[in-house]
Amino acid sequence: MATANIELMRRLNQQVAEVRQRIRANHLEGLQVLVTGSAAVGGDMLLSARDSVRNTEMFTVIMIVGLLVFIYRSPVLVLLPLITIAAALVVSMGIVAALTRLPGIPGFAWFNLQVFTTTRIFVVVILFGAGTDYCLFFISRYREEALSEAGPERSIVQALGGVGDALLASSLTTILGLATMFFTEFGKFRNSGPIIGLCLCITFLACVTLTPALLRGFQPLMAWSRRMRGAATTATANDSPFWRALARVITSYPAPILAVSLAIMAPLAGIGWISSGRVTYDFLAGLDARRPSRQGAELYNRHFSVGDKSPITVVVRKPDADFNEGREDRKQLGQLTHLLYVAGVTSVRSLTDPMGDYPPKKRYSLWQRKDWRTLFMRPHQRTTEVYVSQAPGYRGKVSRLEVISEYDPFSKEAIAVLSALDETLARLSESPGYWQGAQFAFQGTTASISDLRKVTQSDTRRIQVLVVLTVFAVLLVVLRKPIVCVFMVASVLLTYFVTLGMSDMFFRVLEGGGYQGLDWKTPLFLFVILVAIGQDYNVYLATRVFEEQKRFGPFTGLRRAVLRTGGIITSCGLIMAGAFLAMTSSVWGDIIPDSLPLLKGLFPADGALKAMVQLGFSLALGVLLDTFIVRPVLFPAFLALLCRWQSPPPAVK
Repeated sequence: MATANIELMRRLNQQVAEVRQRIRANHLEGLQVLVTGSAAVGGDMLLSARDSVRNTEMFTVIMIVGLLVFIYRSPVLVLLPLITIAAALVVSMGIVAALTRLPGIPGFAWFNLQVFTTTRIFVVVILFGAGTDYCLFFISRYREEALSEAGPERSIVQALGGVGDALLASSLTTILGLATMFFTEFGKFRNSGPIIGLCLCITFLACVTLTPALLRGFQPLMAWSRRMRGAATTATANDSPFWRALARVITSYPAPILAVSLAIMAPLAGIGWISSGRVTYDFLAGLDARRPSRQGAELYNRHFSVGDKSPITVVVRKPDADFNEGREDRKQLGQLTHLLYVAGVTSVRSLTDPMGDYPPKKRYSLWQRKDWRTLFMRPHQRTTEVYVSQAPGYRGKVSRLEVISEYDPFSKEAIAVLSALDETLARLSESPGYWQGAQFAFQGTTASISDLRKVTQSDTRRIQVLVVLTVFAVLLVVLRKPIVCVFMVASVLLTYFVTLGMSDMFFRVLEGGGYQGLDWKTPLFLFVILVAIGQDYNVYLATRVFEEQKRFGPFTGLRRAVLRTGGIITSCGLIMAGAFLAMTSSVWGDIIPDSLPLLKGLFPADGALKAMVQLGFSLALGVLLDTFIVRPVLFPAFLALLCRWQSPPPAVK
């Protein structure tokens, strides 16, 4: 995964292309030349991520501009969020870049901030999505206040005062929720969360300072725009028959609505609970089938042992041994070689069996040429240099063995083989005998994937607890209503599991028999972002409900809040979902016909990372579920039940 592999792969692919031209020139159509291996896979993954960043940034802006034009149909009101977010993005990127240079300053060597390729995608998408929502919440409230003819300045003051608490609570749940990722062990999680949270904090500050200033400055243009269009831009969705009818139905029949909604969502949430533990760590499968390294790997697997391309390397260190010259030491190494033939192992290469041709119970024969070759290879100096360390201080004391599994190095079966090897060697080092006290370690793709799996599973459990507690604490401080806060957290957890279940079913159908599960990064990022960002709309609705209930009573206030916030929250949800959906833009080119070459040329020719597509789709789906199910139906129905419990309902007119 070294970034230098991008340039390495570029040069290597150029050379391979030249070889292919010579093959065609000599009419050797049956000869294939492909590239694969660890560096090739890593280089292709980085190239795919770079393509995803480019497409995501471009289509995020396009989709948000299109939705703003559709919602407002006013150039001035479209410009306000775009200018604010563009300024916040530039400042955020500059601050993050400056922070990465801090270790070069004396006294800051301890500070180590790393920016990963995919981090930029989340920064752009979340800043544009959440930032636009914050601006729209403020502008919507301003348009309400403007109807009172209080004047531009007074309307701005009242609007900011009306939505300030909701915006602060919404931003804090997201910022602090993302910041909890600092407590993970995996570097990508530990660095990405705080960076995104910092950038969102800057965006929030821009939305509550720069946006009101721009709104006041553009006031003459807004007045001119109203005269040109012949209609008031302050028209709102407050009198929408749909939201009025929905509010009346929910407050009249909250219990049946809540019960039916939960009954429909519960099975999907169960599927999500099961699929959360069924993820894949197969980096190769995450690449598009057109990427060169994946094509090379598939060709390799057709002609060679699948486990041979990345063996499990066992490193053994015994301080009092001499594997270079000691006869007894070599004998014990030969016995160790046979012990490593656990279930799923096809071959073990070592100093005593360099080619891995002699599993247990197989004997040498003086009549076999291969046996003579092995007998001559074992004492050869080159064999010793390959399998025994010659480094100063470790010479003769460290040896390595290569274990060939019958399974793909990325698979769960290969990890199970590694676990069996680990148990065997642990018992050996703890039991009395030659190997007691010896040190054993593993290296290779399977060992790395196994460690990654352990670390990320531990991180996921830790972050799920921290995010829920953090979000609940913020809600409790802002709303000071424990029962409501518990339901708000429970509702986004339900949304998360329903989203995970629906996403798993969608990609299972889409990919067919080749589907191994969602990418390992998807559940954690989906959890953090949905639980944190998913509270934005609930908080906005809740604060408005409590505000209206103080003036008009519990049921009338609830209906007025649903009526007044329905349109704007739906618009914000569509914008946020559109921003996340832009993360899937790298695969849109596959559905564009070849008859539109200019449009098709906007997309990478060899696909994108499946992990990015899965995460973008899942996040968009989760936001849409929250926008159209949780916020307009589940949450108001719960609040109506709470009102019924606290006081009897009035007659509905």
